[in-house]
Amino acid sequence: MKEILKEILKAYKKRVLFTVHALNQMNLIERMISKDEVYEVIEKGEVIEDYPDDPRGHSCLLGGKTKNERWVHVLLPQRMNT
Repeated sequence: MKEILKEILKAYKKRVLFTVHALNQMNLIERMISKDEVYEVIEKGEVIEDYPDDPRGHSCLLGGKTKNERWVHVLLPQRMNT
């Protein structure tokens, strides 16, 4: 699992793209998750689930607390820069 986290951090430093689905989920009134909170989880969170056989490509679920003590989950593909 650590290998996918290395790849994610490498790609994250170049560019992060948010899908329409992700933005819709982030903007739900009961969530209101900011992009900065997502970045915090990418930088400091940990891999909760690894999905190497995902039909859309290897991905993983990260989880972590933000500086505001909110627990946030982020689903990321291994190659965020494609």
